Amino acid sequence: VGKFYPEFPWPEYADKITISHLLSHRSGLGNYSFSHGRTSVEGIVDNASTEPVSFEPGSTMGYSNTGYAVLGIIIERVSGVSYFDYIRENVFRKAGMDRSGFYSSNEVTDNMAVGYTTRVPGTSDRDGSRVPNSDIIELMGSPGGGAYSTAKDMMAFSNALMEDDLLDSETRNRLWSPSATSGRGASYGFGFGLSSRDGITYIGHNGGGPGIGADFKIFPDLLFFFTKSY
Repeated sequence: VGKFYPEFPWPEYADKITISHLLSHRSGLGNYSFSHGRTSVEGIVDNASTEPVSFEPGSTMGYSNTGYAVLGIIIERVSGVSYFDYIRENVFRKAGMDRSGFYSSNEVTDNMAVGYTTRVPGTSDRDGSRVPNSDIIELMGSPGGGAYSTAKDMMAFSNALMEDDLLDSETRNRLWSPSATSGRGASYGFGFGLSSRDGITYIGHNGGGPGIGADFKIFPDLLFFFTKSY
């Protein structure tokens, strides 16, 4: 990590934590607290810099949104553009995801769905009444999650991955190869969870927050079957 991010806030681990560790949640970094007012990846990592590293990098798995924020900074340093612009250009545009992006309170997002929650803003309390989650969710999302999309765009993302429009097949297969065990019989690759149901493997990720949730799965064997059989 130190090679790409010299001012890494955990300097004693700069030469121990690798990009592979970050991608597979084996870095030992923690989970930063989501904040409605934060708009930069640098700000996320700065606020998380007081978190201790909880285990020796590579020794086990511990889910880490902070690790993904660090990956976002590395993308910015290597590419020379903001994380958000990089994803817009190199993922959304290339995959044909024209209804996906990063929410901003300064811009109108057409047909934006509103999540509702019983959680009281600013607390973990619930008073039973349903309120919009607008004051609770992150303002722009982050490398740890929070972009918006549609079912159609997520299908386009799946197709772009399967058809090598975003990555070559060798790189994609590396992302989809087990690197760590995430429990309950599932494994984790680089940014993707790996599991099976009724003997059929699927790859994807879930996520959520107050008033909203999502689960994205690709079934490569079924997709191959239907594509080649009809």
